[in-house]
Amino acid sequence: MAYIARTDIGKLAGRFRFFMGSTASAVDYLAAKPLNNINSMGLLSEFPNLEQLFLPIKKLPSFSQAYDDTSD
Repeated sequence: MAYIARTDIGKLAGRFRFFMGSTASAVDYLAAKPLNNINSMGLLSEFPNLEQLFLPIKKLPSFSQAYDDTSD
């Protein structure tokens, strides 16, 4: 999985703000929970491409409401 996250996801991270383009899609919302879990465990920084795609999702008002996240 680490190999996939560093290559294929890396291509997305370099071109798009979100997984599928410039606006959030269902894919972003589906990925939000597991990526947040990985982030909470302090492991997301090992996957900078995924982290780059996760940060805009985390900044959405719906994310903080759904996950009661008030951190920046």
